[in-house]
Amino acid sequence: MRRFTLLCSPGIFSDRELEVFHRWGNWMDSLARGSIEPSTEAQERFIRVARGQAEPFTEYEILWWKYNERIKIESDPDHRRAMRSEAREVDRSFGGPRSWHKANAARRGGYFKRVKRK
Repeated sequence: MRRFTLLCSPGIFSDRELEVFHRWGNWMDSLARGSIEPSTEAQERFIRVARGQAEPFTEYEILWWKYNERIKIESDPDHRRAMRSEAREVDRSFGGPRSWHKANAARRGGYFKRVKRK
């Protein structure tokens, strides 16, 4: 079986959710895109949720909704710009990305602590 490839950052998903994607992601994607026909009422409801015609209720519906919302967020240019700007602000507030390491190195007496051999 081919592993499902996420089209967004996996960081927002729990280990359990990533396992569901690994196991059922290709099937959910095929069902949502219409590549396979639903065979149960639950699968028909999943399709309605995927199309935005119903609110997500089951674990799989909620996960698929969360996944698609995350794709929308990450593909939004304003969101990406805001995230880059926010990251720069965090760097500045802490004195830059390496400030903690530099402060610790100075406190320890340099980047590499010499160890005396016996």
